[in-house]
Amino acid sequence: AGDQKPSHDATKSTSSLDGLSDDLLVHALQFSDYSSTGHFTRTSKNLNLRISSPTRQQASTAFHKLWRDVYNRHMFAASPSSDVISEIRRRRQLFDNLTGESCSKKSIKQCLSLPNRYVHFVPILPQRDVDDEEDREMMEAMEAEPPPVDFGCESFALLPGTSPRFVMMDPFDGTISVYDHVLDGAVRSDDALLEDDTDASANLSSLNDRMEAETVGDAIDREVEANRNVPRRPPPAEVLHSIEQYFATDLSEYFVLPSMDSGRHSNDDAVIMTENDEVTVDWLGLDLHPIVKPSDGSLTGNLIGAARVLTCESSAESALNVENGSITRSCMEVLGWRSSHVEGKFDQAFVCRLKGFPNYVDIDANHDKVYATFSPGDGPTLPERFTRTRVAGQINRDTINDDDNDNDDDILEDIELDWNGHPVRPSNIIVRYPFVYKVDNIAMDKDQVRRRYFPQPESFIETDRSVSSFVVDPTGDTLAIGTDGGCVEIWTTRSEHASHRTGQEMIRKQILNVEKSVTAAKERERERLVNLKLKRLRSVSDAVPPEEDGHCVSHGEKDDAMLVDESCGGNNNDGDDVEMGEEAAVDADGPDADMPLNQGSDDEIGQKSSLTQCKSTRKINEIYHPRHLALHRAGFVTLQHHRTEGATLALWQKPSLDQSVADPKLFELSAVINLPLSPQRKPQIHFDGRRLIVVGQDHIGVIVLIYHVLSTWEDKELFENDSYDASHEDKGGESKSGMPREESGGVINISPTTRRVRYVNRIRNVGLGNLEVYDPIYCTCNERYIVINTKCGNLIGGDGGTNACEGLFVLDLEEKE
Repeated sequence: AGDQKPSHDATKSTSSLDGLSDDLLVHALQFSDYSSTGHFTRTSKNLNLRISSPTRQQASTAFHKLWRDVYNRHMFAASPSSDVISEIRRRRQLFDNLTGESCSKKSIKQCLSLPNRYVHFVPILPQRDVDDEEDREMMEAMEAEPPPVDFGCESFALLPGTSPRFVMMDPFDGTISVYDHVLDGAVRSDDALLEDDTDASANLSSLNDRMEAETVGDAIDREVEANRNVPRRPPPAEVLHSIEQYFATDLSEYFVLPSMDSGRHSNDDAVIMTENDEVTVDWLGLDLHPIVKPSDGSLTGNLIGAARVLTCESSAESALNVENGSITRSCMEVLGWRSSHVEGKFDQAFVCRLKGFPNYVDIDANHDKVYATFSPGDGPTLPERFTRTRVAGQINRDTINDDDNDNDDDILEDIELDWNGHPVRPSNIIVRYPFVYKVDNIAMDKDQVRRRYFPQPESFIETDRSVSSFVVDPTGDTLAIGTDGGCVEIWTTRSEHASHRTGQEMIRKQILNVEKSVTAAKERERERLVNLKLKRLRSVSDAVPPEEDGHCVSHGEKDDAMLVDESCGGNNNDGDDVEMGEEAAVDADGPDADMPLNQGSDDEIGQKSSLTQCKSTRKINEIYHPRHLALHRAGFVTLQHHRTEGATLALWQKPSLDQSVADPKLFELSAVINLPLSPQRKPQIHFDGRRLIVVGQDHIGVIVLIYHVLSTWEDKELFENDSYDASHEDKGGESKSGMPREESGGVINISPTTRRVRYVNRIRNVGLGNLEVYDPIYCTCNERYIVINTKCGNLIGGDGGTNACEGLFVLDLEEKE
């Protein structure tokens, strides 16, 4: 009801609340969610016009701020239009269209198949130069048998919010371009055309119109044929990196000869090549980084980042030096293009070149920084206070519990390979570099001072364990680092008493551990069940006198319960939940203060990791966070994946939904999701604070799983109205082993009373098809579109005038008006 437009035919034209001032109304409504505010505005026509009228919003600063606060509480990306209420309705409807909330009125929630009218296919073909006759003839011949589309890396990204703009790296020539609309040149499904033509035929106004028009069947055939001959994808709005720039690459900017007196390179960043070496250039992928203002969380722009590696293919003599580790043969170039506002052009260019090949790289778009971690023996020279914890070539065994597994095959299964197919040798050092401005192809800093393309490191971070992944939040003030052993370290990149440029502001705030958090959750669940049993026994003993109870079972049950209670430490709090977060978090000041493990029976100790299908001590493969929100707003999701065990997601949030609390120490484990997917393929994840979208593959084919995450109390009503009953004891859903209950979709909410994740929908479509094990899956999402690469696009509807079947599968969640 709250999503309905304010009704101007309210039951009453006036109300006793009409006399309240704007400030009093705003003060009362700021504690209500969107639905309650909508109900309140419909109590009278006067209140409706005062509070919900777009004209009134502009005239009243108080009401305008009220609705902007409601908008921000929904965690929507990008700034709203002038009519904030309409934009809130639109965004909420997009969410409902994806999850099926507006269509599912049954008592039991079922997955809703999205209408085929949402589905589109964008064929990816080589760009054609219409002015070149030879090129045009070659392309026309190629369109008869389109070449395969090989996305060798992450090659496309949508802009945040509901923007149709997207950036793509051309899989044929490596050109990086920005397009105005992701659906340009798209083929719609035939079902969508049938619906449109049926509606059009029903709206023919007169018999003459029907006589002049062809039969409905002919009209539909004509429309379908027109859909199969859609125009080619128009040229891009911006070309950020062209094929001409690729061929104009000056290798002397990257490499120097051993005999050359380097004028522009110092000894520390000189990348050596010989006269007979050949250089190969490989793109590693691109990504989009929204820029968020830390003071108010507003989105001020976007930065597109792309990385490529330049490697010398060595002769026999220099190959020997490479094996001996005497010279560095590769370097990475990180490129960036920034827009000054959300929908602006990407007219500011950046570059940062790094000696060697980093294992992991991320960009701080807000402060123009690049973070990277290198293999031991590679990268910059470290200060004396840092020590390497890994040696070159050593296989990392942090992810293996020696007491549980000594199988070498298991160790090899957990090794990650780099872009060249070599095992990644992890390190525990993260290096921060400045992003250098490019002005007329000359490196400058913000003060227009000439800088080197190979900048010196600004600061270093040393973690307790080897780094396996890390992300920088969009404000640039928080760093989440995934390590071996299933740990996540939370660092702040600025302190209150240090300058951001001194290099001394890196402070570790928290260490999170998946295994210890899961074990603590199981202990709390066991204690809750024991206390529940004791309550029941007390109620029975109070109701039945001891002499009338002719059975000894109750006393035995009571004795057993007391024994179990003592194994938990004898803490009887009458069912009250233990405060979460304190046990799960290890502060930097006391990293050795480990939590006590489960001291129960041997069977329970053997099941300590059974909550997660992937061993909880595995390394953190990926960290996902809302790209438009500060890290503390909605938390983050970690992925642990193993090719024989499967994939497990862990949701880390603050215990309170109060978004004003920004202390990073409040992160704790909220939920675990054991993904019901094929273990061989690592899934693709998108998390925007409310929606958790998982793209993977099962025994049928490619599938999209949709989860709803509770990060704001605007969504609490949806969780409370869900068919799932959070009361375990009422439904008999409690586990006899004291394990938290697993819901549909592999969801395990850690707290028995507060659900943070629910499984709401799954998407299958013939256009997603099936992929071989060696075919990668990539996806990008915003609030309106979901884009996934596919090899079965021709099954959606037509072939776009060609035989193309490979390209982009696009879901457009917005209904036509």
